[in-house]
Amino acid sequence: MRTSLVVFLLLCLSVPLAAQSTSCAFELTLTGGADDGFASPDDPTHRSPGLSNFIVSRFPKDYDDMSINRHFGDSFKLDECMICNQICSATVEIEVQGTGGLDCNDSLFIGQAGGTPIYLQTIIPGGCDSVPATDVYEQWYAKTSSTSVQSISLDVKALQELVCDNNYPWLDVVVQDDHGVDSIKLIIKY
Repeated sequence: MRTSLVVFLLLCLSVPLAAQSTSCAFELTLTGGADDGFASPDDPTHRSPGLSNFIVSRFPKDYDDMSINRHFGDSFKLDECMICNQICSATVEIEVQGTGGLDCNDSLFIGQAGGTPIYLQTIIPGGCDSVPATDVYEQWYAKTSSTSVQSISLDVKALQELVCDNNYPWLDVVVQDDHGVDSIKLIIKY
C-alpha cells in the first residue's frame, strides 16, 4: 500500500513538471532584408552553400530586386542545440510583391534547396487559375499581385528532421522568379 501511494504521488507531481517543460518561454526571431517597402538599395542575402549551388543557374537576386525571371533565395543558419531539443513552433513571415512576367504561377519553397521541402505552395492561392485570363495573357508583363505578407507555420517535426537527422543546419527560402521579396522573419518559439 505504501509503495503504491509513493508511486501515485510521484506521478501526480511529475505531471505539472512535464507540463512546465513543454511551455514556450523563449522566442528567437531571425530576419533577412530590411522591412522598408522595397526601398533601394537592395538588401543582401546570406545563402547557405547548398542554396548557393542550387540557385546559381537560376539568375539569383537579392532582397528588394523587382526584376523578372530571376529567383530569390536566402538562408537562415540554425542553432542545432535549440532545434534538436524542445521547440514549440516555427513561423516564416515573408513580404512579397509580384513583378510582372507570369507571377501568378510562382512558388515559395522552404526547406533544403534541392531537397525535400518543408513547405511548397504557389504564392498566389490558386495560381494562375485564380487570376482573370485577360490579366495573365493579355497583360503578360503587368504585375498581377500586390504586396502581401504571408505567415507560414512550419511543421516542427519536419524542421527538426532537416536539422537533426539530415545534419543540415540551414533553412533555405526560395521564391520563383517573378516576385520580389522585401523581408523575411523566422520566428522560433522554444
